[in-house]
Amino acid sequence: MVRFLHIPDSHIGSDPTFETCGHNPLRELRELVRVINALPFPFDFVLHTGDVVDESSEISYRFAASVLANLRAPIHYLPGNNDLYRSVVCSSCCSILVASFSRAES
Repeated sequence: MVRFLHIPDSHIGSDPTFETCGHNPLRELRELVRVINALPFPFDFVLHTGDVVDESSEISYRFAASVLANLRAPIHYLPGNNDLYRSVVCSSCCSILVASFSRAES
């Protein structure tokens, strides 16, 4: 049996103080990663199903990557509509996420 954790819609902004609907997504993603790393049961991977960022900017992806690289499990990404907003930007920015996580595993 495969076990995975699902993260949807982190909506990280291009500024660490960015808030949406009264929440700071970057701060909340850090807390989520802390909770995931402390879980007392095994799982195979984390699946982020898109809208990693609120707008497709390189700095937003760098903020997200800096937090998600702290996961102690493999992570896989599926792009959401916000990730596909600017497909050229998304292509290079999604590689930031993958590269950052690969370095963290080393």
